[in-house]
Amino acid sequence: IELTSVKEKYLASILFVCESTDVMADYIISEELTSGNFNPLGKLKEKVMSITPDAIQKTATKYFTEKNFLQVILGNKKRLKSTSIKIA
Repeated sequence: IELTSVKEKYLASILFVCESTDVMADYIISEELTSGNFNPLGKLKEKVMSITPDAIQKTATKYFTEKNFLQVILGNKKRLKSTSIKIA
């Protein structure tokens, strides 16, 4: 139920924004440039609604790895007392 709600909110926000002709033109141009053909918004809706929890998990597992993890700590380097953090 939560995933369906997120999908519907996402689609509603896209449809709302695409009411503007310049945004719609940008969408059509970006579709042409990235995929070589224009996918109407109905096709986008089909793609979004076909997303499954398994697909989300698979994508998360692929990209959210320790290798891709980056942590940024803002502050005075000299005042940091932890020796377990590698400071570049």
